[in-house]
Amino acid sequence: MPITVKLYGRFRELASSLDSTSGSIGIVKVDPDKVESASDLLKKFNLDRDEVSHVFVNGSYASLKKTVDDMDKVALFPEEMGLLYSWYFEEEG
Repeated sequence: MPITVKLYGRFRELASSLDSTSGSIGIVKVDPDKVESASDLLKKFNLDRDEVSHVFVNGSYASLKKTVDDMDKVALFPEEMGLLYSWYFEEEG
């Protein structure tokens, strides 16, 4: 089962270039093969760590080390959309 990745802000452009069915909503289904952690998804989308402000896995704030499994939902936010209240979230993984 695929991993669902929701891309926010300027990252949505990546979604439409990788998956023509995603349109402008920024959702991409990723085959879980060769994806073990959130950082592997960055490689898949050709993103550098400093381009990403926040990662959420299944609705929980997560580090790039967080393990990602089949059917997980991952959200990637670009640096310019950094959360004002990031201190509120406890990072998992």
